[in-house]
Amino acid sequence: MSRTSATANAPSQARRWVKRAIVTTLAFAAVFALGTWLQMHPNPVALAGLVLAIAAIVWFCADVWVQSVPLDWSPPEPEPFSSRGADVRVGMLRRRLGDAIAEPRPRDGLRPIFTAVIDERLAANHGIDRRTDPERARAVLGEQLCAYLDHPPGKPMRYTRRQLDALITRIEDL
Repeated sequence: MSRTSATANAPSQARRWVKRAIVTTLAFAAVFALGTWLQMHPNPVALAGLVLAIAAIVWFCADVWVQSVPLDWSPPEPEPFSSRGADVRVGMLRRRLGDAIAEPRPRDGLRPIFTAVIDERLAANHGIDRRTDPERARAVLGEQLCAYLDHPPGKPMRYTRRQLDALITRIEDL
């Protein structure tokens, strides 16, 4: 706290303590007068200690209440992508797709994944093994997928979102 803010708070601090002393004295006087009027013969020292203890608790609670920070119950920001469960492969594929678009130097981390999916779809939907029957596989795959599979693995390509979307759509259509 800076010196200027400490001196600026001094009058309000002094005013607060004067108010507290006046209210505590009036509370003591009222309780002592009530006890005397009811002929309870209150002990003034014990009563003053009791009133001061209660006042100290009230002051403490009031000071803590003023300094408390309101809670923020707003929901957290939503994730940029919806989660598709705990499947690590989905997260890895999402990362690799993002890398294929955003990387300044192209890497070909998608090739093994796409090649495996293409081979699996060919076998499952058409009963074709690309390695043993390349002619039938080329006829089913079409030019776009054949060009992708024929591209040398050591020379990665840079993809746009549109190219990746077209490639994935073609793989899904198998």
